[in-house]
Amino acid sequence: IRTVSVRLHNGTRVKRTAINGIVLHGDLSRLLDAEIHPVEPPSGGLALSRHTADELGVNLGDAVTVEVMQERRPIRSMPVTRIVEQYMGFTAFMHIDALNDLMLEGPTVSGIHVLADSSHVDELYRRLKDIPLVSGVTLTSAARDGFQTTMENTMYVMIGIYAAFATLIAFGVTYNSARIAFSERARALASLRVLGFTRAEVAYILLGELGIQTLIALPLGCLLGYGLALVMSPILKTDMYEFPLVIANSTYGLSVLVVALSAVVCGLLIRQRTYRLDLVSVLKTRE
Repeated sequence: IRTVSVRLHNGTRVKRTAINGIVLHGDLSRLLDAEIHPVEPPSGGLALSRHTADELGVNLGDAVTVEVMQERRPIRSMPVTRIVEQYMGFTAFMHIDALNDLMLEGPTVSGIHVLADSSHVDELYRRLKDIPLVSGVTLTSAARDGFQTTMENTMYVMIGIYAAFATLIAFGVTYNSARIAFSERARALASLRVLGFTRAEVAYILLGELGIQTLIALPLGCLLGYGLALVMSPILKTDMYEFPLVIANSTYGLSVLVVALSAVVCGLLIRQRTYRLDLVSVLKTRE
């Protein structure tokens, strides 16, 4: 592969990025789209990520000015021949031979991707250290683990905080709704007790209504939650990565479980209040 630092111009819009030159039919250096399908690097133009294309305001067939920031610093206008969905990097791509032609140089590489036998990794390191032209070695597994650690230390902590607040809000809303419903119907429920209804039957009337409301609210809440995530997903996008909106079924299940448990706990608390209804005040009320 070869990586070259460039500025991409489209009118007044400028994007500082890099062009990665890759080979055709590569196994370790491949350009993949959002469906993990390989995309061949163009030899007569640029392949841009959707994020970069949106920042520059270009579509397929539009021309961008490529200003190379190293070596001979050539400047050339090139067409956008492919736009791919990417979630990390947001660089531009082209065939490595075309990139070398752009740089006015012969066959040149800035890095190689190799598949190493884990039992000979130490020997490979020793030999690479003896090569002066090798400036650094990066392990894919180490880079992936580092990214995962960063996510756990930042985003996962934020998600945990948001989930805790969401749980408290869900319980608070459910409990307040139950309290309001009980306050509005306390006298009517006490009247039913006077007429001969048992405490369990009176509680069943009120809690049954709250249960129906909860069942209706669950699918609506899932739909609204998906819409909120759809709106917030682009806001979390940075110049280094973006996260596609993927909501697992377990997420919906956890949300439903939290609301259902909140409703059950609130129902138990409200049931105790129905057991302590003031029947004397109802008997004293004049018609």
